[in-house]
Amino acid sequence: MAKAFGTANRQVEDLRRRAKELGIDPWDILLYFAHGDYKALGYQSPYVTKYTNTGKEYEDLLITPELRQKSAADAAQYIHAKRKAVEMEIESIEEKPKTLIVNLGKAQEPPKELTDAPAPNPSV
Repeated sequence: MAKAFGTANRQVEDLRRRAKELGIDPWDILLYFAHGDYKALGYQSPYVTKYTNTGKEYEDLLITPELRQKSAADAAQYIHAKRKAVEMEIESIEEKPKTLIVNLGKAQEPPKELTDAPAPNPSV
């Protein structure tokens, strides 16, 4: 018997169970990194001690701007729909007026008044 559409597979269920056992919410952690909330992540300071090749000690940000940007971008893909590229072309035939064709990625029947116009390419 096939599983119902939208039902999580065994691997996803195992990961959810493991996260719950550990008391971890991956979504919250991702957002804590995007926000730069080091305290919510369990750290005492926004800085981490590092050492140069010569052994000199210096402090660096624990959550760098690059890490915050990547975390925000990763979270955004779950909040906002991904957009497809829009292809536009203008065709001109001498005896017909100009036609604007906008391909949004779905094959559709041309409007009745444009039945002579070429059909959109569904493979694009």
